[in-house]
Amino acid sequence: MIWYVFTNLPKSVSLGLFPFSLIIASGYNPTTIPNDDKAFIIFDTPTPKEQRLKELEGTTWSRSDIDWYIEESANEYSVSADYMHKIIACESGYVQDIQSKHVQSYGQEESFGLSQIHLPAHPHVTYEQATDPEFAIDFLAKNLSHGRASMWSCSRMV
Repeated sequence: MIWYVFTNLPKSVSLGLFPFSLIIASGYNPTTIPNDDKAFIIFDTPTPKEQRLKELEGTTWSRSDIDWYIEESANEYSVSADYMHKIIACESGYVQDIQSKHVQSYGQEESFGLSQIHLPAHPHVTYEQATDPEFAIDFLAKNLSHGRASMWSCSRMV
């Protein structure tokens, strides 16, 4: 979150330290600030979500980490966290680097990760992304929010 200090403003908005989003929500238009003598950035501090994701970067996520991020992503995309849990439990059993056990005519299905992203159907998604919990959970939530639950065979069983 970026915080700004404003000087030379009317007393109604000169409380000192404001989160930028609060200033916008209050109706103050920061584009009217012409130069650095009116506003400057004090610091950029990560949100609790950003901080936790940074700490989890490059690690194997615990079940509680996965549960936490399913809730975060479900809220962000306005989908059911319970439904996401059911799909992930059915698809991968919460194993973040698992490959599908289904065998197709060409061999073992190339679906990977918590959300079992089928790589041939999504050529823009890499193996690394599919097995990254943050990416896989967001991928599931975003697609559910767009009405694409049928991408997951488990969506019909849960």
